[in-house]
Amino acid sequence: MHIFIICKQASKLAFNIMRKKISLKQDQLVKIIDKVIVEQFNDDPNTFSTQVDDVDFSGLQNYFPEYKDRDMDVAYLDCVVNWRFDLDVRSWGIKDISIYTTSVVIKGTIEIYDEDYTKIEVEKEINLNVDDMGGFKSDDPDMWYYYDEKDNERYHTILPTNLQVDLDDKTITVMWN
Repeated sequence: MHIFIICKQASKLAFNIMRKKISLKQDQLVKIIDKVIVEQFNDDPNTFSTQVDDVDFSGLQNYFPEYKDRDMDVAYLDCVVNWRFDLDVRSWGIKDISIYTTSVVIKGTIEIYDEDYTKIEVEKEINLNVDDMGGFKSDDPDMWYYYDEKDNERYHTILPTNLQVDLDDKTITVMWN
């Protein structure tokens, strides 16, 4: 109901500003509603999305077994760690600051070279969205999971700085500053 009211108010405002008829297709309205929901979800001041450029892959040859004996390079990589922090506050001050990953999104292109390593034979995509909200390994061998690796020392800056992606073990280790 809340989304309907927001959309109704937005359409009235747009109509009054432009003074002409506004017609939306169903898919356009769905996109607007989705955007409103995402913005409301991201209003949490304790939630962050951090672009991580330092990513180490292991197991590329086994991830693409048909090209196991070929040389491979990561040509394009877009990695985002979604994370949050929580404060454990007492009357005397802050007892603890907890930081943890909520999801990891990795999109990449792998260039696979021919046997002579002279030209690119094929490009393969890697698309991972690991959002198990806890990083616990399950009994499902096809399930990806992540875990956070942090120092006990706290510095002035808190952010994920490195990802270690193990394509064999289906694990992503998020390294924190």
